[in-house]
Amino acid sequence: MKTDKLFVLLLVILLPLTGCIDVSDNAEADENDDVVAQNNPPVIYGMARFADYYDYDTSTLHEDVITIQAMAKDFDGVVVDLGVDVDLDGVIDFNANDIENYTLEMVSNGSDWMNPVPWNPSGFTMDVEYCYQWLSLIALDDDGAMDIEPFKAVFEWNDETETCSNEVN
Repeated sequence: MKTDKLFVLLLVILLPLTGCIDVSDNAEADENDDVVAQNNPPVIYGMARFADYYDYDTSTLHEDVITIQAMAKDFDGVVVDLGVDVDLDGVIDFNANDIENYTLEMVSNGSDWMNPVPWNPSGFTMDVEYCYQWLSLIALDDDGAMDIEPFKAVFEWNDETETCSNEVN
């Protein structure tokens, strides 16, 4: 058999086998073998409310404030912040003092954050039943993950002035 025919025969036999043989460098695969742990967000237990709050330590009634009766846990890290976002921008505006214990505490005392809108199911101003504002209870962990629990603050509707008041409904 001539050399040219032998070369063509080997080429015809070996060419289909090249797809079966992996001769690439495995160094790249070894670098990607490290398992990247997934960060789970913290979990909020409890709730936040817009209500009146009686402080038993000082015997003082605080009217129309945001209270938190909650705690947060992070099962793969540490909770670094818990609080209330009043303008729904994803940033805590009022921080809780006790993050890891289920306690009742007041987090706001003032009306600067209030921006209620009327709720009127029929669409007519005279049929307004109350006013509301959406707020969020947020927990943030040490890796930047967050849990967000929305809640609604309900305000009184003033029929005389046809405006929302800054008082608890």
